[in-house]
Amino acid sequence: MTPQAAHIFSAKDTSSAGEFLRDLRNTTPPTDDAAYFARRIVRSALVGSSSQHYFFSDEDGRFFGYLISMTPLAMNAKSQYLRFYGSTDSDNFNRLAEHATTKARVMELDELFIELADSDRITSEDIERHGFCKCLSEQFISIPMNLYESVGRSLRSDLVAVDFQEALVRPALVESLCGLYRSGFKDVPVCLPTGDISSSFIIGEFSDPDMLPLCSFVVTADDDAIAFIQVVDRETVKGRTATVELAIVKGGWRDLRIGRYLIEAALSAIKERGYRDVLMLVDDSNQPMLRMCAGFGGRVVDRLSSYKLSI
Repeated sequence: MTPQAAHIFSAKDTSSAGEFLRDLRNTTPPTDDAAYFARRIVRSALVGSSSQHYFFSDEDGRFFGYLISMTPLAMNAKSQYLRFYGSTDSDNFNRLAEHATTKARVMELDELFIELADSDRITSEDIERHGFCKCLSEQFISIPMNLYESVGRSLRSDLVAVDFQEALVRPALVESLCGLYRSGFKDVPVCLPTGDISSSFIIGEFSDPDMLPLCSFVVTADDDAIAFIQVVDRETVKGRTATVELAIVKGGWRDLRIGRYLIEAALSAIKERGYRDVLMLVDDSNQPMLRMCAGFGGRVVDRLSSYKLSI
């Protein structure tokens, strides 16, 4: 089996981004987050990562799926994160997975990571058959804004909360935010290996066109970022939806209700801007956050499982 088309991104060549994006949008069904993924791939490439993208067709030339492989946050050339599309049945998924694992062994990689949602219709048995082991389970929780009542809360007098629109024009605060982003990824339950993530990559994430800067907030102490919540606007099966992308509280500042303050500030801002619901991705082990979401009227609409393959 050979790919119908392949686009390779590297630090020195991002010229095929437009062609790749057109291919994503022309798939059937089209990919909801094609534009975002193309931007993220280019950002990764610019700071030294690499990505490979393959489009597959069957013996009769009919498209059946595509595969994105990219170096994860640590920019570790020995690890790759995989994303599959169009894998609506086990046979086609197996063909994509076999291609990915065979190529990984040829490249002498150390590990592969993959995320699969329940809505992908691929079972644990499908991916585990290729040697992957589950390492993290998360829940997509939808919070309807018509059930959420805004609550006015105040922070401690020594803390200040600003929205991202203000935070991103303050150079010292941006650098502090980058440091918090890096440190936060080292102690949250993720399967991707993380390391010294480039500031240019992080700033690109914070400046993405999908970002909702007036719904995203930073808590500071003496101009040092100690917590933040990042909210984006993404295309989903329900249309454009406000999504909590990331929430991190610095070690030493936890258990002070700062996280709850940020969640409520974000939900209030999101509601003011007319969104009908909010989507959050919460780790199964994060019981306090799961209880908080339930208290806001949240319900589970999908699940995401992460798998790892050591090669």
